[in-house]
Amino acid sequence: LFAPLVTPLAIDWTDKEESAVEQDDELSDGDYLQNDKLKKKGKKKKKDKAHSLPTPELEMQFEMALNNFLAKDYQASLQLLLEVVRQAPEFAPSYNYLGLIYDQFGEQRKSFENWKIFVMLAQPKTSDVWLDLMKRSMEFGTVEEGLRFLTRAIKVDKKRLDLWFEKANLLRITGNIAKVVDVLEEVFTKIDPGNIEAGKQLSRIFYGSGGTPYLVRAITILEGLLLQFLNQIEGSDKSVMDVDKESEATNADGDNNQTENESSDPDEAEEQKKDADNPPVVRYVDRLMSEEKMKQVVGDLITKTQGENGELDIINMLLEMYIAYGRYQMAIGIIDTLREIVELPMEFRVHYGISQIHLNNYEVARAWFEGLYSINKPDDYGDLYVDISKAWKAVKQHESALD
Repeated sequence: LFAPLVTPLAIDWTDKEESAVEQDDELSDGDYLQNDKLKKKGKKKKKDKAHSLPTPELEMQFEMALNNFLAKDYQASLQLLLEVVRQAPEFAPSYNYLGLIYDQFGEQRKSFENWKIFVMLAQPKTSDVWLDLMKRSMEFGTVEEGLRFLTRAIKVDKKRLDLWFEKANLLRITGNIAKVVDVLEEVFTKIDPGNIEAGKQLSRIFYGSGGTPYLVRAITILEGLLLQFLNQIEGSDKSVMDVDKESEATNADGDNNQTENESSDPDEAEEQKKDADNPPVVRYVDRLMSEEKMKQVVGDLITKTQGENGELDIINMLLEMYIAYGRYQMAIGIIDTLREIVELPMEFRVHYGISQIHLNNYEVARAWFEGLYSINKPDDYGDLYVDISKAWKAVKQHESALD
């Protein structure tokens, strides 16, 4: 990351136009510019001095420090750099080399503190610089500090998806699930519309949040992703936000009803969505598909791909959510469609059996569990055994649950 600079001008500098409006997860200059002289200087002067020294004497001193550094005479270089910092505290490259020298001395904390000052002065345009500092801050600082550096990395390269997912992971550590949703929604709806991984993560979050509105959101995301898969295979550029605008809304009992007071005008309909008394979650496809529609989508998709692009993973998640939502017949219908095309994964066979349990078809359910029982590897399929037991308990078949 903070490789030695050949000259003080080797860093690519950028103006700090956004510093006037700092977000709560961003860095302010005062956080790390600890030197009193730095704090007293205005931002305009700081930008002028960040990459130039005020006198030829200091330029020569810095050049000597650089030569000593390259000759691995770190102690001599350190003394010269500290004097440069004393006289020109806003000259960013000094802090870069101080960080490198302290790193050589094994003084990681001092190294980190100097690099923090360096990046705040230099404002590097390379996202990897900010990302590396985020990783170091996780060792010496806090998750919140790491998030602020990561936010800067994203500002430098907003299209870099791994930075967004890393931010979502850090936010999970803080327990701020609402912000995790905000980050994933940004990816899913704007940065990379219809991004598969973002959609799956959002769906898992909503599924685990409890409550019917969140579960419906989780289902609609996955349904939209499957339809997006199919559209892409068939040559359409539609993303999950564009698909299924005419799908039927389905209530908790599985009945299909038109959404109340829905406007045919797209702009008015969008406003109605925003004003709806729903949880503050993402809005893209917000209607559940009918059973026939989903059977057609799944059948056409798996016929074309044989599930080689991860579609079966999404379908597996979707089946679990259909069961949680009480759409047992729909889960059965989709699995019946799939069994004519591909060999069913064990998870799908268990979903089928669990759906039959909830429909009181106990013997049919047991027959579908035989494949799992015959393998007799509870350590490998422990979650499936637990799911079956919970299903039997839900219908008060406690002896079967114990089996």
